[in-house]
Amino acid sequence: STLFPYTTLFRSIKELEKMTLIDNAYNSNVDGFKESINLMKTFDRPKVFVTPGIVDLGEKTFSIHQELGALLDTMDYIFLVTDSERTQGLEDGITKKDRIIKLNSIKDVWKAIEKLD
Repeated sequence: STLFPYTTLFRSIKELEKMTLIDNAYNSNVDGFKESINLMKTFDRPKVFVTPGIVDLGEKTFSIHQELGALLDTMDYIFLVTDSERTQGLEDGITKKDRIIKLNSIKDVWKAIEKLD
């Protein structure tokens, strides 16, 4: 299948030919992040969760992301965008490490998805 990038200023769910992707890269907060995960659980298809984490959490950044990372274990693929305290906290909380795909930029998402097919 051919994939085309899309842009958004809010969370988006995109149903691809074989999987469902949620782009949680913009305007995320802790409650919205958790709800995105809960929504993704309702899909029967493979799930891809894309996130650089949540900004502006202050000194609790790492611990909050650890907690959120544990919730991401229900995803089939977890794309962590950039290397930061946020993504390190998410990775620390995720127990199924083989589901993690690290990306340098949001621009790398589509290339990574094409490799999953």
